[in-house]
Amino acid sequence: MSGRLLMGLLALTMTTPSQQPLIEGQAQSTVRVIIYEDLHCPDCADFRRVLDEKILPRYADKAAFIHRDFPRAKHAWARKAAIAARYFGEIKPELGLAYRRQ
Repeated sequence: MSGRLLMGLLALTMTTPSQQPLIEGQAQSTVRVIIYEDLHCPDCADFRRVLDEKILPRYADKAAFIHRDFPRAKHAWARKAAIAARYFGEIKPELGLAYRRQ
């Protein structure tokens, strides 16, 4: 079965992904940091580690870190991974964020 057909069948059987943004930190904060991510980007993965180790421990109670998908065409599976992460985020938001950390 081709990948496109499989993705089409999955799309028909699943609910639509959440339009709610994935937010870490203080969601009601007036300070907002928007993070554009490509799930197959090595630089994004490095930034994720810095975010987890240094930025969130210091600023999570002061700012909202809003994650936005930015899959680049040069990464073959980035778009599909972003869609899958949104479905995980719909079920349980922290699972979607954990998926992004891989």
